[in-house]
Amino acid sequence: MEQMATPAFTSERLTYTKFTPADFTDYLGLATDASVMQYITGKPLTEAEARTRFDNYLKTNQLHAEAGFFRVNTQVDGVFIGLAKLVYTTADSAEIGYSLLPAFWGRKYASEIVSRLVHYAAAIPRLTQLIALVDSANTISAKVLTNHLFIRTHQTIDESRSTVWYQLRKPFCHSSAAAE
Repeated sequence: MEQMATPAFTSERLTYTKFTPADFTDYLGLATDASVMQYITGKPLTEAEARTRFDNYLKTNQLHAEAGFFRVNTQVDGVFIGLAKLVYTTADSAEIGYSLLPAFWGRKYASEIVSRLVHYAAAIPRLTQLIALVDSANTISAKVLTNHLFIRTHQTIDESRSTVWYQLRKPFCHSSAAAE
């Protein structure tokens, strides 16, 4: 497979670059925070669990130059605030997602990330569908998605966790309303 340059892109206040091995410490702070992981795994990760997950992110980042797991930093001062993902689930579908450190909640960063990922995905010709998975108790993330015209498709229950599936089909038109 030919290796293309790893993309870096921006939104109004944020920069997005693919995770590299040097980013593990920042990721560890995110993955071991109980409030961040509450709706992702249900509990904070141990350092070993975080390392395994992060190493898988790095492997995924090698598969497709345009997709993967991205560190998200503020443009103004370069502070790490969380992660964003755009990961292929099939040849023409990708899952988007994000997680933010609690200090950055309530500032509409989630909306900005979703908006930017949708816009970014629209430029990838092979993508015809985006999906997002949200813990059913995470009403804020559900609202962010529906504000960007994602449609709730179904709900699954696995080991006491209830996950709601959302979908957006091409053309990826999205709302500029950024309520969180």
